[in-house]
Amino acid sequence: MKTLIGEIAPIAEEKGDPKQKLSRMVLKHAQMLIADYAIQKVAVQGLERRLLGDAAGKHVKTLRSIVLKRKQYEKLFAEVISDGIKAGQFADIPVGLAAKALFGTINWITIWYSPRKGQPQKELDGIAQTLADVAIRGLSSK
Repeated sequence: MKTLIGEIAPIAEEKGDPKQKLSRMVLKHAQMLIADYAIQKVAVQGLERRLLGDAAGKHVKTLRSIVLKRKQYEKLFAEVISDGIKAGQFADIPVGLAAKALFGTINWITIWYSPRKGQPQKELDGIAQTLADVAIRGLSSK
């Protein structure tokens, strides 16, 4: 989460067009999921399993810390989405729901994508760009 926040926060904090900014954030997120696939797969899927399975509360402090970081990260996207809604670029839907739908679209890559040895970077970037385009198009007001 620290790495993701470190890469995305500077983009989120830039001045400028919300749709273009969100597109860059989503693309960077998708590229990072692909680049660090094994780590991200565990982070995205493992956290949910751990949250559901930690009935004994053995990892409560660690899980709370991760969940807080995840909320901080999600807030970066939600604020840009909110700006885009205000600018008429994104559909007028609840910001939290829009952010969850966006992450659902992007993070699902950890389910369906399988890295191939020697896969060209251009191909990986194309996958990330297509995924980012689909996610942004899903929020668009037009």
